[in-house]
Amino acid sequence: DKCIECVYATAEKFGDASRCWACLKPHKMGLLPDHLINTCLECVPNAEQNSHHGWACMQYCAHHTWDGMFMTEQQAYDCHDCLYSEHPKDKWGCHVCMEQLSKDVDARHDCYACIQGKNGMPGGKDAYECAACSRVPEDVRQQCFDCMVDGTSGKTCAKKWGVGNYAKAIDNHPIAKVFKEKFDAAKAALSKGFSKAKADPKPKPDHKVDSGAAAALKKGEEATE
Repeated sequence: DKCIECVYATAEKFGDASRCWACLKPHKMGLLPDHLINTCLECVPNAEQNSHHGWACMQYCAHHTWDGMFMTEQQAYDCHDCLYSEHPKDKWGCHVCMEQLSKDVDARHDCYACIQGKNGMPGGKDAYECAACSRVPEDVRQQCFDCMVDGTSGKTCAKKWGVGNYAKAIDNHPIAKVFKEKFDAAKAALSKGFSKAKADPKPKPDHKVDSGAAAALKKGEEATE
C-alpha cells in the first residue's frame, strides 16, 4: 500500500507523515485520479527530507482542476523537482510557474528550469520574472532568459518579444500577433461558457406539498388546540 509506504518513509526521514494523508483527502474537485495520488505519495517523503515542504506535494504538485493544470505523471514530477531544488527558497515560486503557465506545459517546464538555475540560468530568480520570459514564443524564449542573466527584469526582457504581464501580448507587436489571437480566443470561449451557464441555470427543485398531507397536518394542529 503506497500510503503506508509513504508514512514509513516520511517517518524515517523525520518528516511529518500526516502529509501522506493529504494526498488521499478529497478537495474541491473530488478525489485525485489514481496516478496523481501515487505521485503525491512518492513526493511527500522526499520533500519532507529536503526542506519539510511535503504539504506542497498536494497543494502545488497534484492540482487536478477544471483547466487540466496537471494531467500526467511527468507534469507532476516536474513540479516535484522544483520542490526538491535549492531554488526557489520559497516554494510558492513553483506554484507561480504552474499558475501563470497552466495551459502551456513546455513553457511551464522552462519556468521551473529558470527558477532552479538550470539551462545556464543563475538560480534564485524571481518566479514572476521567469514566468514572464517563459511566455515568450518558444523559438526566441532562450534569448529572453539570456537577457535576464545580467540582472535585467524578466518582464522587461519579455517586452522585447511582445509579451507583457500576466500573459497579455503587447498590441501591434509582430511577434506577439499569434499569441494575442490565441489569448483573445481563449478569453472569448471562457466568456461564452459563462454566458451559457447564466442563460441555462440549473432547475430549482420542486417543493410542492402533497395536498392530502397538508390537510392531515392542519387537522392534527386543530385537534391539539
